[in-house]
Amino acid sequence: TLGSVEHLVATGHEVHYLTKESFVPILKLYGGPIQIHSISAHASLRELTAKAGELKQYDFSAVYDLHRNLRSRVVTWLLGAPFRRVRKFRARELVLFVLRRKMFLRLYGAALDRAGECLELVRAERGAGAMTPAVRPVLRQLPAAAVGSAHGVLGALGERYVCIAPESAWPQKEWPFGRFVELARRLRASGLGVVWLGMKGKLADAEAGPGVVDLFGKTTLSEAAVVLRGAALLVCNDSGLMHLAEAVGTPVVAVFGPTSRELGFAPSLPGSKIVDADLWCRPCSKTGRLCFRPINRRRCLSDISVERLFEAVSGTLSESGRTRESGVTPVMTRETDS
Repeated sequence: TLGSVEHLVATGHEVHYLTKESFVPILKLYGGPIQIHSISAHASLRELTAKAGELKQYDFSAVYDLHRNLRSRVVTWLLGAPFRRVRKFRARELVLFVLRRKMFLRLYGAALDRAGECLELVRAERGAGAMTPAVRPVLRQLPAAAVGSAHGVLGALGERYVCIAPESAWPQKEWPFGRFVELARRLRASGLGVVWLGMKGKLADAEAGPGVVDLFGKTTLSEAAVVLRGAALLVCNDSGLMHLAEAVGTPVVAVFGPTSRELGFAPSLPGSKIVDADLWCRPCSKTGRLCFRPINRRRCLSDISVERLFEAVSGTLSESGRTRESGVTPVMTRETDS
């Protein structure tokens, strides 16, 4: 959604952004001139009504619902201002999960880009001739305290490093952790530092030792952003940290199992890559909770070998030529591969 925010700011609008409390740190990292408002993770109707009453004082000229869920609908109705909602095609997607990837491409015409859809909604309303910044702007407001904290931990590495984030919000989307461990061993053998990164605080049995830093559950979002900004690359699943890495200019090599780029959430930086398996049953769902295979379940993940992921990482590192200079984000020249 930040591309939409930048477009509105650039065209002279005062922007207010309502989100869950847990996402406020991300908006603060964005650093743009916006006013941030928040609700709790499981806001009740009473809380939503109170929040809408509080926001009515700003007399908004327009409201954009870029989420289109029940809570965002309720707040939009309560505010009473003219509004527009992004489309999500949920019924069509449900059919496509049965008909598979070729039908996704046939009915949509091209890979979806949810950020682009949000931006297009705002541009269509505000005038297509206005300036349009990049759809995925870089997060630029990294707090000095977070920078100092992260550099203090990573200073001991003294070398170029790769971040590995083996978590996902949905366990069914996670490549086997043991394979991440084997990948880390191979990266260390090739002379790269390894930083294990995760927000849940689990999987802390990752192998430690010289050149390895375990930051599972030990960073704030701001600190994680700093760690990712200094990394040569992030290796991860289809997850939130994948998008955070790209937002600070770091390419990713992402394992896509039950999901696929046709769903519209693929990495977009030049230099980023998706590693996946070409199976008839993909994509099966956005969360991976559905698996249509009667035998050999989760094959979309088990078919991806350590060797294949290591080759993708090695290729990306050699092409990007990134150095571990804090705050430096070189221009990438390679198109995203599948």
